[in-house]
Amino acid sequence: DEVEDLYNALVEAKSKFDFTAVSSGAVFSTYQRVRIENVCRRLNLTSLSYLWRFRPQKEMLKQMIVDDGIEAVLVRTASPPGLIPRKHLNKTLSFLWHTGVLERLHQRYQFHLLGEGGEYESLVVDSGLFKKKLVLDEVTIEETDDEVGVLRILKCHAEEKGEDDIPILNIDEISQEASPSND
Repeated sequence: DEVEDLYNALVEAKSKFDFTAVSSGAVFSTYQRVRIENVCRRLNLTSLSYLWRFRPQKEMLKQMIVDDGIEAVLVRTASPPGLIPRKHLNKTLSFLWHTGVLERLHQRYQFHLLGEGGEYESLVVDSGLFKKKLVLDEVTIEETDDEVGVLRILKCHAEEKGEDDIPILNIDEISQEASPSND
């Protein structure tokens, strides 16, 4: 069960690191948010859901991909007949957004654009918060009879960013811009 998997992973993490909170990407699924909160409560951790109901799905996805430049690849699909593992795993959300795949699936099947219904899971490989980007060197795709697919990452590395990559955000400048002026 994924709840117990999360619990066990956090128990192991707590044995190695000192932390008091867990941040999740829950945006619209009360079911998922409550499950995470319950695991956190059992471990005396604070559950943080900064994106919770932040804005409509389509706006949020567009902001993450277009405005914020987050680069994420699909690592799990579970939405037949929509996402096909061999066709869509290891593709970026940006590619699926710009080609209209996600919007078509949303219109046709009420597909959750952000994957909140379990349609997909993604891995962020680059963003303005990353000093380096993650490069997936070797992957395989595993698919079950019920068309659920998983991208297994066999080899990857962190690589310095180049001119064409997402620039690193200067957190100090952002903090100063967000702070009220003392003038």
